[in-house]
Amino acid sequence: MTSANAPSRRSGEQDRGEGAGDWPVPPIGRIGQAGDVAAAAVFYSSDQAEFITGTTLLVDGGMTAGYLQRERSAR
Repeated sequence: MTSANAPSRRSGEQDRGEGAGDWPVPPIGRIGQAGDVAAAAVFYSSDQAEFITGTTLLVDGGMTAGYLQRERSAR
């Protein structure tokens, strides 16, 4: 299922890297979808998350961790 606003990908088209002027592909290897954020919201509203309070759940495919790793490597 695709959204009317979601970019479509033609057969054989690959993600472009940072050098192409587009957004970089996250370390997880794919661009996030609305369903990824929705799954996090469903988890937070479930009984499995009943003991979780005052935290931030990053749904970014590892981008934050990747940036932190680059900063540490640059030092």
